[in-house]
Amino acid sequence: MKNSYANHAKPPMSNSDHNAVHLIPVYKTKLKSSRLVEKTVTVWSEGDIKTLKGSYLCTDWEVFQEESIDHTVTVTTDYINFCVEGVIPTKKVKVYPNNKTYIKGDIKRVIKDKKTTFQNKDRGELTFANELNVFLQV
Repeated sequence: MKNSYANHAKPPMSNSDHNAVHLIPVYKTKLKSSRLVEKTVTVWSEGDIKTLKGSYLCTDWEVFQEESIDHTVTVTTDYINFCVEGVIPTKKVKVYPNNKTYIKGDIKRVIKDKKTTFQNKDRGELTFANELNVFLQV
């Protein structure tokens, strides 16, 4: 492939009559070329959803009725966002450029457990982890 490697000439090794060439790939991996991104994610739980529903049930929605439909939509949307921000907790998550979007926390936990059982050389647990791995199709 043309222009895929940068070459650097090196001196010959010991008494050899051939020159050594050091090939360095030009391509930079995603991990090195992109930066880490921090996102703020809302964490939804059953208790928080019930609290949010309760706050909506206590709201007097007639107050938001205005003459202009655009103003009514803006005010209602802002109120809903205000309630969500006040009730639903958020957390910061680091997103690395080489992360796969379909790998979630439970799958990461299974992979980590499999690595630790492999390091501990526990044959029974490793067999169970492999079966679970096939089940989750990781």
